[in-house]
Amino acid sequence: MTKALVQAFFSLLHPRMLLLMLWPLLIALVLWLGLAFAFWSQAAAWLQLQFDQSAAIGWTVGVWPLSLLAAHLAWILLALLFIPLVLITAVLIIGAFAMPVMVGLVAERAYPALERRQGGTVAGGLWNSVVALAHGSVKVVPR
Repeated sequence: MTKALVQAFFSLLHPRMLLLMLWPLLIALVLWLGLAFAFWSQAAAWLQLQFDQSAAIGWTVGVWPLSLLAAHLAWILLALLFIPLVLITAVLIIGAFAMPVMVGLVAERAYPALERRQGGTVAGGLWNSVVALAHGSVKVVPR
């Protein structure tokens, strides 16, 4: 088991594998930065309007440190949502496009004698990513 973990660790450090993990993150970051550049002000204004109409936020106006926080709460919330959106998008891109290539690379380097079968398509990776995302967001409540 230790040998397999060490081999997996060194597979992750292969330059091609590192590139396969980084380019989806960069694409997701550029995508969300573009959307943020285009819509950040409108989203922040809408959230601030919702907060201003909220009774839960209204009581903070009289308290100095809390009023400062309430004035910037929309921007803080958008900034906190930005990181998970980038990471979830990157994981979906990795699952759809990079994972089939990663599996092929590991099979080629670590298991050259293993029989190759069909599969590992972009459509299959995209389907697996969507199912995993949907399954992870659904909470099952026991009866």
